[in-house]
Amino acid sequence: MSSGADRPVSALRMEVGPGPVVLSAILAGSPDAIWCWRTDGVITQWNPAAERLLGFEASEIAGRSLLDLVTHAERSAAENMIARVSAGESFGPFETVRVAKDGRGLAVEITVVPLRDENGSIVGGASFCRDISERKSAAESLSRTVRELGTLFHLTERLQAAKSAHEVYEAALKAITDALDCERASILLFDSASVMRFVAWKGISEEYRKAVDGHSPWTLETTDAAPIFVADIRDTNEPDALKKVIEGEGIRGLAFIPLVRNGRVMGKFMTYYRCPHQFSEGETRLASTIARQLSLSLDRIMTEEQLRESELRFRLMSEHAPVMIWISDSAGKCLHLNRLLRSFWGIEEAAIPDFDWSATIHPDDAQAVGEQVGAAMEKRVPVELKGRYRSASGAYRVLETVAHPRFGASGEFLGMIGVNVDVTEREELEAERRRAEDELRAMNVALRENEERLRLATANADVGFWDVDEISEVLHWPPLVKAMFGISPDSPVSMLEFYSGLHPEDREFVSEAYAAARDPDKRALYDVEYRTIGKEDGRVRWVAAKGRGVFDDHGRCMRVTGTAIDITARKADEAKLKELNETLERRISEVLAERKVLADIVEGTDAFVQVVDLEFRWLAINKAAANEFEKIFGVRPQAGQCMLDLLTHLPIEREAVRAVWARALSGEEFTEIAAFGDRERRHYEMKYNTLRNSKGERIGAYQFVYDVTERIREQERLARAEEQLRQGQKMEAMGQLTGGVAHDFNNLLTPIVGALDALQRRGVGGEREQRLIAGAMQSADRAKTLVQRLLAFARRQPLQARATRVGDLIHGMGELISSTSGPQVKVSVEIQQDLPAAKVDENQLEMALLNLAVNARDAMPDGGTLRITADAQQIDAGHRTNLRPGRYVRLSVADSGVGMDESVKARAIEPFFSTKGIGKGTGLGLSMAHGLASQLGGALTIQSRPGVGTNIEMWLPSTDEPVASENQQPASVPSGGALGTALLVDDEPLVRAAAADMLTDLGYAVLEATSAEEAIRLIGGGVKPQLLVTDHLMTGMNGTDLARLVRAQVPGTQVLLVSGYAESEGVAPDLPRMVKPFSIGDLAAKLASLSSGG
Repeated sequence: MSSGADRPVSALRMEVGPGPVVLSAILAGSPDAIWCWRTDGVITQWNPAAERLLGFEASEIAGRSLLDLVTHAERSAAENMIARVSAGESFGPFETVRVAKDGRGLAVEITVVPLRDENGSIVGGASFCRDISERKSAAESLSRTVRELGTLFHLTERLQAAKSAHEVYEAALKAITDALDCERASILLFDSASVMRFVAWKGISEEYRKAVDGHSPWTLETTDAAPIFVADIRDTNEPDALKKVIEGEGIRGLAFIPLVRNGRVMGKFMTYYRCPHQFSEGETRLASTIARQLSLSLDRIMTEEQLRESELRFRLMSEHAPVMIWISDSAGKCLHLNRLLRSFWGIEEAAIPDFDWSATIHPDDAQAVGEQVGAAMEKRVPVELKGRYRSASGAYRVLETVAHPRFGASGEFLGMIGVNVDVTEREELEAERRRAEDELRAMNVALRENEERLRLATANADVGFWDVDEISEVLHWPPLVKAMFGISPDSPVSMLEFYSGLHPEDREFVSEAYAAARDPDKRALYDVEYRTIGKEDGRVRWVAAKGRGVFDDHGRCMRVTGTAIDITARKADEAKLKELNETLERRISEVLAERKVLADIVEGTDAFVQVVDLEFRWLAINKAAANEFEKIFGVRPQAGQCMLDLLTHLPIEREAVRAVWARALSGEEFTEIAAFGDRERRHYEMKYNTLRNSKGERIGAYQFVYDVTERIREQERLARAEEQLRQGQKMEAMGQLTGGVAHDFNNLLTPIVGALDALQRRGVGGEREQRLIAGAMQSADRAKTLVQRLLAFARRQPLQARATRVGDLIHGMGELISSTSGPQVKVSVEIQQDLPAAKVDENQLEMALLNLAVNARDAMPDGGTLRITADAQQIDAGHRTNLRPGRYVRLSVADSGVGMDESVKARAIEPFFSTKGIGKGTGLGLSMAHGLASQLGGALTIQSRPGVGTNIEMWLPSTDEPVASENQQPASVPSGGALGTALLVDDEPLVRAAAADMLTDLGYAVLEATSAEEAIRLIGGGVKPQLLVTDHLMTGMNGTDLARLVRAQVPGTQVLLVSGYAESEGVAPDLPRMVKPFSIGDLAAKLASLSSGG
């Protein structure tokens, strides 16, 4: 056998076993791909199945290396296999990948064996290859399906077990990322404003959420939403700005899957892919399945939350309702009894399921009540009934019941819901009324005819209602009332018709009664009987009228309303009844009086009412008082009981009750206001009056109690508001006064500073004179600083507010503050990381911080800790600072010193107020800081406790503006030169002279004017100045209006406004300003900035 790569393929064969013809037939007929190769890996044989599998013809693959069929990753393993097979090893079967002619990688299963010659020597190897692509694809598809089903199964389990929306979100996000092979996902829902908001997310940044928050392809009204799959955001028509945001988050592919509830879109879930992603049909189907499960779970959670909220509202309403409420099941068993009904029967809430309400029915009423309730439940209809029930005290009370059937969502009968009202007193009064009527009829049969006439008269009597609008002075009378004054139904009426229609003898007392009813102090009941003279028919009629005034919260009478009855016939009957028996009249009066006591005193008021005899026994007590007594003392009172016997278990309270009622029963009439309650303090006004019989004899006392909590609280709120108003007005007045003084002081300082500055620059006098001038200049600068502090307090200081890193400013002052605080004071600085910039005047803030630090140091004579902190705060409406909602930087300076009491703290920000003693401080530090914070749009707050320390907080508005670096150089004073004409306008001669001298030194030819009007005359006379320097506040036209006029008449004129303080009113922001006092250097710098466009 010859060697070499050019050896014929036919020469590589085995001499034993089947012959070449047989082997060739086997190779040609095998369904598996087979190729043979030498020990050096060169392919020698290639069967037709191999041609079909890998695409290479036998003629083009023969002589090529076996390594041409493997991937780069498997090259090393293939070389190792060739060597080991050449050494006699066999491999397989094993799964791997072989590269086809078109470059595709095919999944195959290979078995490799060595080939030997007739001498048994290994001459190469044979590879038996089978295509397993379909099997692999089926296996992967099955694995993917199993994985998806497992994900959906676990998702279903977690969603069914979820008790809150958060748990639903968490389960859904995990299922989405697991099933859809993505690392990031989110869930968004429409909020109450119909804006799509993020509610849960995984793997996306806060910046991205803020940037795309609210973006949605659907609205709440969308009913046909379908999933949207974006393979690559770059291939879409979305705005470039949105694409930039999405790609900036590292997202190329994404999907929008709608969440639908009741046929409408409620939200969506999103999946994100770092690379472009083609969504398969399986992925879209799985995404829609997860969306349906998520929508159903969210619908369930929302429905359960709505149900819980509804049940809670019903329970709260039921527990605090002034009536007894109950719910039963379809068998009549109690499911719910509210607090009032549980109290009535004396049972705890836990005992409701075992409670048999029917056992409390009076034996005489049990059959009738049972039949009515049973019939209503059987027919599923409402029922109204009355019956006697045994209360917790053992006494039977009459309850009036109204009940309705309850039905489920499917129409099934669930039971009944009803309301019980205790009508015992009403029934007793009705019984008493019937007894009294029986007695009256029995007393004198002779009265029957008169009583019948009276009954007919009253039964047919109509009641007219009237209303007077006190604000518009409009009188409303129906036709019935008009008839009582003899006026036609269609005729208009006013108060004039009322007063003119009164009988002359009755007009005065009726007018007085009406005035008392509308008087805020008297608020009397308008209860009169008077005669009228018909306007149109002249008839005299009797009218009984009652009414009350209606007052607003300020005591103003808004309207007077009431009723009127024509009692002309009754008056005629009364004349006849005067002849009746006095005994009968007295008995009728007594019965009516008793009924009036019960009706008017016990039940006719919403106050707490108790009537007690001389033995401390209740003659009457209304329900409101009984409920309150039970709530306070734990026992429920009833008429006829002795209050002292009822309180034997509370000896202290018993003695207090005995003492106060003893005063009332002794004849003392008095009023007290007291507070009760441990959890919620309520204030009550208690009035005690003596009860007398018809003979005037003292038989007991009665009490009226009113809840005046809101009145007391309103009085306290009014007092606090008045104090805040007083303090604000005081500080405003002080600010105006201080600002005015500072303004005039600046006018005085301007010529002084100008003159001293000129003397210094010109070197007037010798060394001694220059020292004196320098000392005077230092004093003037100190005076200037003092004025700046006054202006800061008055909020009229000119500020150069810009974006500032407050943390850097504090760190920059750290060494100065530490050195000025002394060794006994420990200085601590805490600055929040990533603290946003604040819009402040750096110089003024540094001065304020230093002042606060010095104050803190002086408050710690024995040493302590001075803590300076700065952090970002988000303020909402109603914050204690009363600032507008927004972002702020809070700068805090806290000490552990002596602290301040309330009186000192109340005056702490007043200018010149100081507790340091004479010569130890100006009293302007806190005033200046307070004014600075307010002028910047922030606030200053003080917290302090004597012996604990003080914390001063400056709240400064935050800003997103960039922080600018400061590389400004002071302007030099020019040595002179012809710069043109300067028109100088100021109504202060000394200020004008100083400024003129400076402008002359700067090279200007100066024209002076004492007012804006004089300057206008100069302009009209042909003067064309290159520069206008004018005071802002002057008599007549102000500087701003003058500047506008000069710019219009002499275009190109540079303008500079000068003022004692930064007056904001009337000064346009585009006009340059400078504040007095100023030196020639300040003036030169300002004019230089004007020339450079600054």
